[in-house]
Amino acid sequence: MFESYSITDRGNVRPVNQDYSDSFCGDRYAFGVVCDGMGGARGGNIASEFAGRWISEAVVTAVSESNDAKDIRKRFESSLLTVPSRLYFLSKRESLDGMGTTAVICLCLGNKAFIYNIGDSRCYVVKSDGITQVSIDHSVVQNMIESGELDKESGRNHPQKNIITRALGPEENAQFDCFEVDLAVSDVILLCSDGLTNMLKDEEILEIVNESGDIISTSMNLSKKAKESGGHDNISVVLIEYGKEGI
Repeated sequence: MFESYSITDRGNVRPVNQDYSDSFCGDRYAFGVVCDGMGGARGGNIASEFAGRWISEAVVTAVSESNDAKDIRKRFESSLLTVPSRLYFLSKRESLDGMGTTAVICLCLGNKAFIYNIGDSRCYVVKSDGITQVSIDHSVVQNMIESGELDKESGRNHPQKNIITRALGPEENAQFDCFEVDLAVSDVILLCSDGLTNMLKDEEILEIVNESGDIISTSMNLSKKAKESGGHDNISVVLIEYGKEGI
């Protein structure tokens, strides 16, 4: 079985919240999504909300039409492939060229988690003894880290850390990365916007997850700590906890 919870907060500085987060679960599956909008107040809000809602609706449709894990995943991925072009053409209709959003998604089916990401919102798997970043940022700083120009710690405060190289909206054929993770009982999946990870180091996130108890209080404590550490951006957190095989 699964438990899930999502929370989003404007933070301490931004005048509006351009993040979108959602999560829900059933006996056979769990789902979460975080989108971080960009392109001005109106553009960012539209991009993140429309993309997030389309992705959530795709999961609802997939699990309502099939009981088979492989078929659910196939149906969901088929719908997910349409999101980049739908958002691209929406931006043209609304005269909001350049609007866009990141997206990080988790679809859990039994003891498998399928992670999809575009941009720099992240997915982590948290265990009692460690935290692992699953997704890979699509950003200028990540490219510099991979080329050896920067180490990860230096990248945290680099002046170009918020420049992303891939997003939903600006391009009709934008591509998601996909990762598959085997889950063990009590594993926690964290999806978050960079409003969390710019404020908290991985080790701080691990400590909060391990000390907070249930996923509702954990989500709130992560958001609270990010705000206490500066809260310079919108903060979104989705947590999914795996209990036992469900499909």
